[in-house]
Amino acid sequence: MIKSLQSIGDELGISVSTVSRAISGHPGVSEKTRSRVLELAGKYGYAPDQAASSLRTGKGNGLTIIVPLKRPEIAVYRDDLLLAAGRKSFGSVKIVTLNPDESASSAILSAMNSKTGAIICSYMHEEIPSELLELLKSRRIPLTMIDSDSEGTDNIQIDRAAGTMQMARMLLLTGCRNPLFLSSCGLENPDNRLQGIIKAYKSLGMELQADQLVRFNNLSSQLETGFEAAGNILKTRYTDGLFCYSDLVAIGVMRAFSQAGIRIPAEIRIVGFDNIPLAGFLPVSLTTVAQPIEELVEKAIAITENRLKEFDAPANTVTFKTNLVIRESAPVTEHSLRSEIFKETTL
Repeated sequence: MIKSLQSIGDELGISVSTVSRAISGHPGVSEKTRSRVLELAGKYGYAPDQAASSLRTGKGNGLTIIVPLKRPEIAVYRDDLLLAAGRKSFGSVKIVTLNPDESASSAILSAMNSKTGAIICSYMHEEIPSELLELLKSRRIPLTMIDSDSEGTDNIQIDRAAGTMQMARMLLLTGCRNPLFLSSCGLENPDNRLQGIIKAYKSLGMELQADQLVRFNNLSSQLETGFEAAGNILKTRYTDGLFCYSDLVAIGVMRAFSQAGIRIPAEIRIVGFDNIPLAGFLPVSLTTVAQPIEELVEKAIAITENRLKEFDAPANTVTFKTNLVIRESAPVTEHSLRSEIFKETTL
């Protein structure tokens, strides 16, 4: 028999508002009372009227995930896991994929107007206007940003420098004399990946030189970018160790060196970045810098759920470190070197 909030409250001797807060997960209700309410609601088959709730509060109970159409392979994989985790926690999930000329702010506003319960933006590199953040706050709709640039919201960040520092130390400590690093920037304006490489050199009393960077500007076709970059290196210079901006770039690089008859890793060590699922299943498995995808997704969902329970709590910024994963393309045969490679170094 399905009963109303009033009948549940009468039976437990508590108010209707307390029953409502207990069922909706809002703060201000003891865990003991919440457990009693949920137990009785389940016993009597109570199901809240979602449409009526949406009209009263200005929001629903589903999750909206906003992502750009053009994003790295690892971000696509991460968003797939996020979708699965979101469905498990929120039930209803809507994915909004933005073209390059569409803004995250417009998508957030549209999600709010469609009565979403919470929003997660993944890999959106734009600042969310303060006016929009205030509107979200007034409607008590959580906004969580993953691997994005905006401030004033709950943020999940990725420390890419931690893993690239380990990577560069590994190349140098295992005997590479002429390592090169594929990079989208220069020493004058290093990104997070390059910052880690610079720190690795400093940690060993060395200095990274500008001519050790191989610049590229095109990541729209990463396999071709890697293949072409390796071809140019083969024509103009020698290297015995090569760090690639991403795993897909590294796969293109490996193809070019293999076609040239150069043995991996006997003649050149190659390292990627991201640890996409394919990386461990190549003919020569790829040493790479891994993002902790599963942990990151789990934390993003947890932060969003916690924001619904304690909406006015201070904003959270959680940073996940990347980590070197050693495989066949750049092996470490001396076990004693591992402690040096993975040693925490503060500079």
